[in-house]
Formats: sequence, structure tokens, C-alpha cells
Amino acid sequence: MILATPFLLDIQTGLCIIRNMDIKKYCYKCKTEKELLKFSRDRSRSDGLSNRCKSCECEKGKKYRRRYPDKERLRKLNYQFGLTLQNYNAMLKEQNGVCAICGLPEPIENRRLPVDHCHDTGKVRGLLCTRCNIALGQFKDDLDILTSAVSYLRNGRMEKAV
Repeated sequence: MILATPFLLDIQTGLCIIRNMDIKKYCYKCKTEKELLKFSRDRSRSDGLSNRCKSCECEKGKKYRRRYPDKERLRKLNYQFGLTLQNYNAMLKEQNGVCAICGLPEPIENRRLPVDHCHDTGKVRGLLCTRCNIALGQFKDDLDILTSAVSYLRNGRMEKAV
């Protein structure tokens, strides 16, 4: 069966190939004609492409996320960590609203404490400020490296005091 779409799907590579680069499509949102590559695929549409260009789709997503920030946060918490907003808030309350390592609130204004998790098991460990979260990542969550860093800092402090 031959579909009347402006692209072909290469069975061997799984890549989408545009049949004719000269074909343009009209974006109903910005009211301009653009190349087919400027549109995302949409299997529900007869031509197989979205009726909005990628930049209009991107703007639509940004507006939605600004309008419903809690929904976006909930979606990310659930998708990435399997947490509900209630789980997150309970962890935050248990930590008195501060980082589990340094005991300080999130330094970046209007930002929540990031969720720290083990990259091997996916298990959530706690809530950290951005600085501590990045620091753990730089040490690759390796206890030996962290112990060496603590030892290094302790030795450095002793030399200054002497």
C-alpha cells in the first residue's frame, strides 16, 4: 500500500526520507509556508506531519509549562523518580526544607531542591541543593573518591594551622 505522505520510511535504517525537498507546508499558527523538515511527524494527520511548525510547537510547550509549572514538576517527578508531589513534599518536610548534606536552602531563587538518586539502582536518596547535587555528580557518587577528598581537605587545613 502506498501512502500519500511527503516522506518515505526506510525499512532497513528506520530513517525518514523526504521524497521531494521542494514541497512546502502551511503552519496554521504562524500563518507561513515552511519546508517539510520544519514540521514534526504526526501519525494522526493525513500527511503524516503536524499542522504546526516545530518552532510554534516549542512555543506552545513553553507557554503551557509557564502556565502550569506544578503539572510539569509532577510529570518530571513521576517520570524520572516515580515520586508523587506528596512524596516530594514529605521528604522536604522531613529535611526541614533544606539540603540533606549542607543543611542550607536551595541557593537558586524560585527553585526547588533537586531529587538525588543512585544512578545504578535508581533509588531516591534525598533532596540536595544544586551545589551539593553537582558536587556528588563530579565525585561520581564514589565513596573512595569522597573519602580521599575529605582526607585531602583535612591535611590541607592542618598545614595552614601549623
